[in-house]
Amino acid sequence: MPETKAMNNNRRNNRRGKKGGNNAAKATKAMAKLSVDAPAAPAAAVKAPAANNFSQEEQAVVNALNEIVTACTGARKFEGPSVAAVDAFKASLEKFTIEQLVAVDASSIVLKSLLEQPKNFVAREAGVTVVQAVVEKFGAQCVSAFFQTVQVVLQLVGDKKSGSVRELSEKVSVALFKAVPASVVPVYVTKFLIEGDDAAFASLSRWQTKVCALKILSAAAEKAPREIEAMMTTLVPVLSDMMWDTRKQVQTQSADTLEDICDSIDNIDLEPFIPSMVEAIQKPDTVPDCVYALAGTTFVQTVTASALSITVPILERGFKERKTAIKRKCAVITENMAKLVKNPADVAPFMPIIMPLIEHGLKTISDPECRGRFEKANEVLVRVSTKGTAAAPPQLEVADVTAVLAKEISNTTEAGKKIVALAGEVATTMCNIARNIDADVWKRDLVPMVSTLCDAETVVEKLRAYCASKAGIVAGGEENQLIADEDEDDPTPDLCDLQFSLAYGSNILLNNSRLHLKKGYKYGIIANKSAGKTTMMRAITNGQVEGFPYEGVRTIFIENDIQGNQMKMTVIQYLMDTIGFGLNYTEVECREALVIANFTNVMCNGLISQLSGGWKMKLALVRATMQKADIMLMDEPTNHLDVINVQWVVDYINSLPDVTCMMVSHDTSFLDKTVDHIIHFQDLKLNTYKGNVSAFVQRFPEAKSYFELGSTNLKFKFPLPGMLEGVRNKATAILSMTDCDFTYPGAAKPQLTNVTIRCNMSSRVAIVGANGAGKSTMIKLLTGELKPSRGNVRKHPSCRYAYVAQHAFHHIEQHLDKSPNEYIRWRYEGGEDKEARQKATAQISDAEKKTMEKPFEVTVTLEDGSTKKEKRVVEKIMARRKVKKDYHYEVKWKNKTMDDNSWYPREMLEKRGFIKIIKALDNRLAAASAFGKPLTARNVEEHLGNVGLESEYATHSRIRDLSGGQKVKVVLAACTWCCPHLIILDEPTNYLDRDSLGALANAIDEFEGGVVLITHNKEFADATTRVTWVVANNKCDIKGDAEWEKYAAEQELIQQEQGDTMVDAAGNTVSIKKIKTIKEMSRAEIKKNKKKHPIQNQEWRRTRRTRNGLGRRMEHRFLN
Repeated sequence: MPETKAMNNNRRNNRRGKKGGNNAAKATKAMAKLSVDAPAAPAAAVKAPAANNFSQEEQAVVNALNEIVTACTGARKFEGPSVAAVDAFKASLEKFTIEQLVAVDASSIVLKSLLEQPKNFVAREAGVTVVQAVVEKFGAQCVSAFFQTVQVVLQLVGDKKSGSVRELSEKVSVALFKAVPASVVPVYVTKFLIEGDDAAFASLSRWQTKVCALKILSAAAEKAPREIEAMMTTLVPVLSDMMWDTRKQVQTQSADTLEDICDSIDNIDLEPFIPSMVEAIQKPDTVPDCVYALAGTTFVQTVTASALSITVPILERGFKERKTAIKRKCAVITENMAKLVKNPADVAPFMPIIMPLIEHGLKTISDPECRGRFEKANEVLVRVSTKGTAAAPPQLEVADVTAVLAKEISNTTEAGKKIVALAGEVATTMCNIARNIDADVWKRDLVPMVSTLCDAETVVEKLRAYCASKAGIVAGGEENQLIADEDEDDPTPDLCDLQFSLAYGSNILLNNSRLHLKKGYKYGIIANKSAGKTTMMRAITNGQVEGFPYEGVRTIFIENDIQGNQMKMTVIQYLMDTIGFGLNYTEVECREALVIANFTNVMCNGLISQLSGGWKMKLALVRATMQKADIMLMDEPTNHLDVINVQWVVDYINSLPDVTCMMVSHDTSFLDKTVDHIIHFQDLKLNTYKGNVSAFVQRFPEAKSYFELGSTNLKFKFPLPGMLEGVRNKATAILSMTDCDFTYPGAAKPQLTNVTIRCNMSSRVAIVGANGAGKSTMIKLLTGELKPSRGNVRKHPSCRYAYVAQHAFHHIEQHLDKSPNEYIRWRYEGGEDKEARQKATAQISDAEKKTMEKPFEVTVTLEDGSTKKEKRVVEKIMARRKVKKDYHYEVKWKNKTMDDNSWYPREMLEKRGFIKIIKALDNRLAAASAFGKPLTARNVEEHLGNVGLESEYATHSRIRDLSGGQKVKVVLAACTWCCPHLIILDEPTNYLDRDSLGALANAIDEFEGGVVLITHNKEFADATTRVTWVVANNKCDIKGDAEWEKYAAEQELIQQEQGDTMVDAAGNTVSIKKIKTIKEMSRAEIKKNKKKHPIQNQEWRRTRRTRNGLGRRMEHRFLN
């Protein structure tokens, strides 16, 4: 048995050795192909034969190489004679010329007699050392002479027998590449890294060779970015496959190299997403995240083949995802990227990949909306592919170019033929791939290559003229013809005049549109909703608009961009630290600028967190004035500002004669006072007109919706609020504050004093006042987010209200990776509002817990009729019932059964510290009584559509990819899903365009519940409210139509008496009949009505009866 086992091992080893020998033979044979008519290398080294026609100097080169071959034959280590022979050759190089090396074909001697010796690692090391010496001596001149050795040296990086050979080969491979001119890089990469079974990236190559070649390719992207960009369609698939190599080292280096070569893509839009795209290729589970990120990409530059080369692999995997939402996003991205392709031929290489996936989706996807997106993508791709065939540029053939070059060169030696072949291949590549016929580049890269054979400059120039003619390349390229605008003859200096395209996510916003700005002009930007006004300004700010004068022209984007970590800074400190641009202002200068803007000393020294929204915006404007901008981009500069501060902004803008301003504002009065030109988004173009908004509307009456709120065709709709127990008409107060004071912790004086206000279901209230007067504070007191220092705040227990805060985005900032549809379904999952439950004001502190753990003294009646007192601790509050005009709550005791539960009035429990528990119970019961639709994706999408958010953004986009106006709509829809009785809006006009403001005004007018809003927009307030609460001097004064609430209640009664139909929140059509008043009903009718309409009394009453003396039971019946 031992002998049999040993025999089997020997056989297995022999098989392995035989297999390895075959591989070595294959590699040797492949390397030998590089030399023209060169015989396969024998097992032992063969000296180079002497030639009679060599000159004395040339024969010296041959002799020096033969001495190295002789010294290496039979040697076991690279030392002694072999090292001495190599050193002698290095010393002789000082006398040799590159012409002599070419004449004797030195590279073939080194290749056959040294490098291609699989059984003699000493010869291989000597050969690599010789190549290194030649490269160090002659640099770029040796490229043509020793180019054929590149592949063999690369393969030796994975030498199995000698670590020194591996290490030296890697250094020489890098040195050879560094000597290669940029124009030769495509030939180098194609010939030695990609094509053929013997290439460095071939499956038979060793992992060390692959890693070295990948590093060289990374260096190539830095050395020749234009050439590598032109090869991206070839390189990306190769590197993508190598990411799945069995060796971890190759996987890691492949990802790094792919990211490096993607840097050569001339597309600023894709730069931020390159790492995530490379990761998605390497890790398929990250594809959905990458697709969502790409869907929110703002494309400005023309999409080329190089950009598609890295995007298409992501789309290919995205189309194969199981989720329909991901497939839909991929179809949208495909459609829009194809639309932005200037040269349709760039799409042609990717048609065989994308078209089958689109066609498969059309056949298999059941969702009709998603299938519609696939149909649009298919239509665009078919149109592009048809155009692409005719647009393909002429391609040169290597054989033709080489033949032209050979006619000009008389050298017919084997070495000369190799150089001519290489030069012809390089010239062809320069025309076909890089499309480069620049005379200086050809002289720089090709002249050294053929300088040993002919009059290089003359020959290269003739070759360049031939190639340019055949390839149809014209020097200088094409000029874009710009569209003239009305100010073409204006002598005012230009700041920019350019053409660009712009896309946001799934929408094309601008297509090859002109932007022409002149010094000192004030431009107002107007457009339909979601047209891309802010997107364009952010693209300019982020450096994404190609051709915009970023250098030499200081461009400032003004917005309220104070970060959370800056809130604890003082106003002075913030101003000094964030001005930037190398401007150094002293504290005195900063304080003077703030004082001019009406900041007090207390405000200057105070924290930013203590400023209202209006003062924060004003601080951003002050900072902009100190940054000395040439172009100011202003997005809603009047947001949060009162009338006085708006006028300050107007005066400031008008005092800047040499500063160009581009402004987006929905305050048409502000634009009328500041702008002298209008930039109008229309038909994917930017059209510039003289005059302000009023002049623009006179010229184009159809743009009236920019000027009047009621002119919009957009419609918003809020859900019906439902009924409230005990509320017989809309004039009954459902939320009120009585004689309330409030002082912020640490403040010297109260913010509000003696505030008494009431809200009901007919309220239409506008809260006005200066910035920092306390408007938002009063709303927070009214909604319970703050607790008054004195006074009472009362809310109907079942009242539901929707509160959209001044800085509305805080509602969604933790859910940016959800779609709006997903966010609303998450928020109301389980039947109650999770946002309300997670508020800081709803959390119970340790001190409050200790207060609630204090025992109650309860009187208990025993079975014999006697009583005793017990101390009990509350476990939870379970239910609520109405007792006359008050509410009682059921208390469950710790360590007691349900039969021992007790009922206590609300006021008593609040005094014992249970106010937050009671509010949480009230909110749950109020949510349970809402008449909203089922929480399904389709119903939520319809609800979002009712506030102007299309399904594309409501269901198929992430919140982080939405514009400011769209995010406000998400917050508004989320807050109103619960069918509120009262809607409270703090600065609702921020971020909303004119169409949306008009739609919001109409929705408020038609809403059957109450509305309270804070706004500085007088036009909007006049259109939506009838009562004004003026907050000033720490007080609130009520002004307006005092009879409105009475009038609204009377109108409601009249409408009921007339009889009509209505649609409830569930979408059912209900007939309204005349309802008698209580005074008009008999006792029998009242009793009958209570049984007929039990839904009006949805609170349960719990009573106890003794049964057989063994305990108690509860029975439930409707309240009368």
